[in-house]
Amino acid sequence: MDDVFRHGDISTWVLNSGSYKFSSHATSRIPAPTFESLPAAIIIGTVCGALGALWVTINTYYHIFRKHYLNSDIMKVIEVSVLAAVTTSFAFWLPLTVQETCLPEPLQGYKLTV
Repeated sequence: MDDVFRHGDISTWVLNSGSYKFSSHATSRIPAPTFESLPAAIIIGTVCGALGALWVTINTYYHIFRKHYLNSDIMKVIEVSVLAAVTTSFAFWLPLTVQETCLPEPLQGYKLTV
């Protein structure tokens, strides 16, 4: 990896993420889809389509609510403050709910080298 940045040689650089993802090297290891994967694709498509429709419905009702009840500038500031507090609270407290289910790995047989 260090050789990539030496002597100004950019021939080995990945300059486009699309060329990295869709190059012949990356796709040659992916097996071709079979008919056995078709039911899973149909189920995933159905569930995602239903969730997308539910999101559009909830979003529509939320914006109707906003249009009717959040008319003043102070209400808009309060709305943003509440949403920021809720988002921050979830980001802080959610990892603590599963903290006890994560157990440290035993260090038997491992040698730490510095």
